[in-house]
Amino acid sequence: MLKTRKIGIKAAIKTWRAEVARRPQFKKIVGNILWLLSDKALSIFNSLIAGAVVARYLGPGVIGQIAKGQAIAALVFPLLLLGMDKILVRNFVRDEVSGAIDFRTAWVIRVWTFIVSMIVSLPILYYAHSSGGLPAFEAWVILLFLLAMVRIPLDVDRLVLEARLESKYAIWFDRGIQFFAALLQILFVVFQAPLLFFVVALAFSRVFSSAAISVFVKRRKLLAKAKKFSLFRAKSLMRESWPLLLHGVAAVFFLRMDIIMLEAIRGDEPAGEYEVAVRFTSLFYFIPLALGDSLLPTLIRNYTKQISIFNARLFAYFRFNAAIAYLVTLFGFLVFPWLIPLLFGNEFNQSGVISRVHILSLLFTYSGTARAQYLIAANKVRYTFLCTGTGALLNFVLNYYLIPKYGGSGAAIATLITHFVSSVLMSFVFRELRNIGIMQIKAMMTPWKIGKQFYRNSIT
Repeated sequence: MLKTRKIGIKAAIKTWRAEVARRPQFKKIVGNILWLLSDKALSIFNSLIAGAVVARYLGPGVIGQIAKGQAIAALVFPLLLLGMDKILVRNFVRDEVSGAIDFRTAWVIRVWTFIVSMIVSLPILYYAHSSGGLPAFEAWVILLFLLAMVRIPLDVDRLVLEARLESKYAIWFDRGIQFFAALLQILFVVFQAPLLFFVVALAFSRVFSSAAISVFVKRRKLLAKAKKFSLFRAKSLMRESWPLLLHGVAAVFFLRMDIIMLEAIRGDEPAGEYEVAVRFTSLFYFIPLALGDSLLPTLIRNYTKQISIFNARLFAYFRFNAAIAYLVTLFGFLVFPWLIPLLFGNEFNQSGVISRVHILSLLFTYSGTARAQYLIAANKVRYTFLCTGTGALLNFVLNYYLIPKYGGSGAAIATLITHFVSSVLMSFVFRELRNIGIMQIKAMMTPWKIGKQFYRNSIT
């Protein structure tokens, strides 16, 4: 009996390998996903080990101040991205020659937007500090994170690797430099370095990895030769990307407003406790992003095919995301409340309580991330801002009423409700998205049916 079962398993594995060999694009997608997953697994290790050591040394108060400064600086982030990332990838997948022109044009635009944003931001920051409204440490934190935004133009070359399904090269640079930064922070703890040293290591590690990736792409000549700048393509990109730009601004308010409001209403320590809880939940944000980044190029190629086939593949994608979300949520709900105090110390006991509420939002986050890939492939990006903007407004109102009463747990409840509304419920508001909303609900209700569906309906 046992021998027969072993033979059956071997035959199934052999059949699966033959099928994968017959479908090279699927093999490339799976390989890219595995590289992205391994990247985030190493990132989790760095975050937990170095993050725990640093958090125990700094305490909830300082962690809260750094989180607030980082959140304020992050408000500039979408203005530099200009909502172009996914559009650049899509255009390159459709036509590498014109896509190369778009990449070079985007690089020039981002350089100038970075310069302008610094010219505008620095006087505001100076005035806020000199008038007594912003403590010196927080002003330095914001300044360092703003200066680290210089990596945004360099990240254009990272998108080239994403479009070519060659993310493994970016992973090598990211993980190597982040591992070095983690070791550096541990050394800062050992030698009791000034607090700003930790902020520098945190803010600029991504700058060095982005610079290394940019050099790599140019050395390998992975991008076709193109003019440095095209005014015509710049206008076209800006005209097409403005809904995603507004979506990015709304998303930053959506995701970071809770930290800013919590610090303003309850103080640094509750903000630090909440930041650690969110850090643990966000460890799992990479899964739908890894799937989306790997499947988007092939979703775009296949959108022009028979719509019934595309919908079947999209539904398999939703269901696969839902199945993973349930597993991750169950794991976090059971493990985080005792793991956080174990790693970070008893000062962060409340973080474990907050994490149990906050992680429940993952199911809706995963579903919303999958929907975003559809909106890009189907050229319906205008809905991204409408959904996220509604979520940002609702999140502000809920935080305003819940944080004074429940502190960090109130912010987590606001996040849970807001993710459900913006990621799922808003799909039923717009007629064009109602079929997608039905897919989302069905996927969340029947995740166990995933089985062979994801492979059979995978993009080829």
